[in-house]
Amino acid sequence: MVDRSGLGVLGLMFGGLTAALMLMAVTVVSAHVDGRMTLDAPAQVASNNQMTSTQ
Repeated sequence: MVDRSGLGVLGLMFGGLTAALMLMAVTVVSAHVDGRMTLDAPAQVASNNQMTSTQ
């Protein structure tokens, strides 16, 4: 069995990790809503620019 202090330390670590991830998620979402950040890559335009010979 695991003692109570070990479980407390483990819970504190998981709580800190959860808080850090939530802070990062809130920062990303708020930046995206404000328009400072785009999550989608712009569309790539492919063109075939060949020189045609006039004969």
